[in-house]
Amino acid sequence: TDIKLIDAEREEHIWSESYIRSFDSLVSLQNEIATSVASAVQVRLTPEEMRRLESRGNVNPATYDAYLRAMYRIRRETGEGMQEAMQLLMETVENDPTSALAWAGLAYGYSELGHSPFPEEDAYPRAKAAADRALELDPDLAEAHLAVAVYRMYYEWDFAAAEQAFEEALQINPSLVNAHYHLAWLFELYGRDEDAIRLGELTKELDPLSPFYSGWLAEQYRDAGMFDEAIEEAEATFRLRKNYPVANLVLGETYADLGEFDKAIEYHERLKDNYFWSFALAATLGAAGRIEEAVEIANKYETDGNSLVLVLIYASMKDYDTAYTWLLKARENKIPWYPWLLKWYPQTRGFHDDPRVVELAAELGL
Repeated sequence: TDIKLIDAEREEHIWSESYIRSFDSLVSLQNEIATSVASAVQVRLTPEEMRRLESRGNVNPATYDAYLRAMYRIRRETGEGMQEAMQLLMETVENDPTSALAWAGLAYGYSELGHSPFPEEDAYPRAKAAADRALELDPDLAEAHLAVAVYRMYYEWDFAAAEQAFEEALQINPSLVNAHYHLAWLFELYGRDEDAIRLGELTKELDPLSPFYSGWLAEQYRDAGMFDEAIEEAEATFRLRKNYPVANLVLGETYADLGEFDKAIEYHERLKDNYFWSFALAATLGAAGRIEEAVEIANKYETDGNSLVLVLIYASMKDYDTAYTWLLKARENKIPWYPWLLKWYPQTRGFHDDPRVVELAAELGL
């Protein structure tokens, strides 16, 4: 491969080099290029940075290939894709049991599984065990610190420790897009909108073709009251993936925030046949005063006790007593999004100052 370094502002050629390597030297090649570029632009690397670059050796090509394939399947956001990803990650650990990347990938996969519409009860404890193993094998692996941060954030609800692990991951690899993404949602929980949006915009910069990052950036804009930007970003998400659920969610929420409930319902109607996302229609109907229709949808969720969406629906209807009952259930079941129900979700906005909710938030140090 040929690498060129150009000063774009001055249109000056700074440095170039050609590399011929086997695929199993990919990681060491990346480190070699990083060192060469730093030298070309006269950046002085610290001894710690040099140690990290020099310590990263070859990667098993089959392991790296499986890791990339699994991460791609996770972002497909389907039950089938998630199961395929987990199968790949488990096979990778079996085939390459001394690979820190394999264990970190498995840990992240379990965390994503626990955070998905298709959760398994023991996903987060398994994530912790795999992440701890990855760190034992390579304490300088950014993906391992990311896996630790994610289970601390969504399962242990230890936000200070999660933030520290995110920072450690990003110190090692500032381009680790999933670390920026999840840290942005920690900042959302803190109410640090500007920091959250900065990281959300960075995820799109790092992965501009991902509807996932684009869609959730639109949601961050909406939460900050940047409604024009939210609408523009959500519509751009549709160009990346037609009828993407998150974009429909955001557009409906945005128009609901603007008081345009007809438009909001129009977008959330598109989600009515999607089990995980149909709560949005119920919540918007409830906020619009169409209570009977909202309750009809809520009843479908009560049969399997989906506490997350039931909190959202009943809070939207301003039935805060019922919402609180399901909120306690969400805490008991350790629903990953429970802290955000207390402090962030737009559907629970009118509920955030309820003394009962304030007390629950205080339990988490929020």
